Amino acid sequence: MSNQELLPIDVSGDVGDRILSVDGGGVRGLIPVQLLKFLEHQLQKLDGEDARLADYFNIMAGTSTGGLITTMLATIDPNDHKHNRPFSTQKIEDFYLKNASLIFPQPSKWNIFHGIFGPKYNGKHLVDILEQEKFHERRLCDTATNLVIPTFDIKTQFPTIFASHEAKVDPLKNPHLMDVCLSTTAAPTYFPCHQFTTNSSDGKTQVFNLVDGGVAANNPVMPAYLDSNELSHSSSSSGYKNSRQKEHLDHFIVLSLGTGLEEGIEWDAKKAATWGSLKWITHDGRTPLIESIMNASSDMVNIHTALMLHHVKENYLRIQEWQLKGSEAKMDLSTDENLRNLVKKGQELLDKPVRSLNLETGRPETVKNDYTNRMALTKMAERLSKEKKLRDKRSASSALSMNGHSVGINI
Repeated sequence: MSNQELLPIDVSGDVGDRILSVDGGGVRGLIPVQLLKFLEHQLQKLDGEDARLADYFNIMAGTSTGGLITTMLATIDPNDHKHNRPFSTQKIEDFYLKNASLIFPQPSKWNIFHGIFGPKYNGKHLVDILEQEKFHERRLCDTATNLVIPTFDIKTQFPTIFASHEAKVDPLKNPHLMDVCLSTTAAPTYFPCHQFTTNSSDGKTQVFNLVDGGVAANNPVMPAYLDSNELSHSSSSSGYKNSRQKEHLDHFIVLSLGTGLEEGIEWDAKKAATWGSLKWITHDGRTPLIESIMNASSDMVNIHTALMLHHVKENYLRIQEWQLKGSEAKMDLSTDENLRNLVKKGQELLDKPVRSLNLETGRPETVKNDYTNRMALTKMAERLSKEKKLRDKRSASSALSMNGHSVGINI
C-alpha cells in the first residue's frame, strides 16, 4: 500500500495551508536546499525574479539544520538592500558551502575525544556567523511568514515549539532568531545546550534550557500541522474551511523534505547487542543513538502524515534520498569534497522517480517510473503560483469592498 498516487491537482476550491517542512541532518541540509532552489526557480519563472518561497508557504517548519534553512527562507536578507526580500535559496547554499567547515571543523589527533567528554564542537563559529547575518537583532515575530521551530527543554523534559504567530502576541515566546537557531541545532554530543531568557514588559521572565529539535521532532510536519490548526481557528478571514477537520485537510499542500538516509546500514542486532553507552554514542565515526532517534522520529511522522492525508494524497509530497553511502550520511563531514558531493546528490535527486513509504513494509517504493521529483516540484510550483494569485485576488477584492463600505460606495 503506497501513501501517494498521481492525481489531478484542483485549484478551483478554497485555499488552505501551504506547509514546507525540512528535516534535521547537519551538512546534509545541502540536499533539500537543491530541491528548494529548483522550486524557487520554477516560481520565479512564473511570477518574476523577486519571488521567494515565503510568498507561497504560509507555514515553514524546520528542525536543526532544517530550522536554520527555514529561518533564513522566512527572514529578510539584511544584505538585500535593493529588494528587501527573504534570503534566496542560492544564498542559503552559499551560506552552507562557505561556513560548514567553520561550524564543523574536522577533527585532528588532538580532539579525537571531543563528543565523548564534551561537545564535539564549541558552537562559537555558528554564533559568529548568525551575528553576521544579524539574527541577534531580529525576533521570531519579524519573519515574513509563519515559522515553526521545534526544540526540546532538558530541564522541563518537554518539547518547546517556537511559532511566529505566538511570538506576535506573547513576548515570552518571542526570542531572537539567533536563540531559536542555536537551540534547534544544539544536537547532543555535537554542540552545547543553549540557555537563554525572554522578558515581558510586566517584568515576567522565562528561562529556556534547550537542545536539538530532532530529539522531539526531526521531521516537523506535525508541529506545523498543529500550528495550522491554531492559525485556522484564530483567523476569521483566512478562507479556510475549518468547520470539520477533514475539510480543512482537503486544502492542505505539504512539501516535506528529508536530508538523506544511509543505504544498507550495518548496525545489526547481533553487533549492537554487545554495545555499551560509549559505542551507542560513537561508533565508526557515527552516533548510532542520535541518528536512530532522528530517523525513527522522521519516519513516524511520515507515516502519520500519509495516513492523515490519505484521502487527498496529491496534497502531500515527501522527498527523501534513500541511498547515501558510508561517510555521505555523516551529519558533520564538512570537507569540500563531501559538500560538493551532497550538492550533487540533491541535484541528482530531482531526476529520480517520486518514491513513497510503503506503510506495510517501511521501505520506499517508486510511485511511477517516469514521474520524477523534478516533475512533481514543477507541478507544485504551478499550483502554488495559481493559489497565490487566487489569494491576492481575494485580498484585493476584500480590501476594495471594505474601502467602498467605509466611504459609502456600493461595490
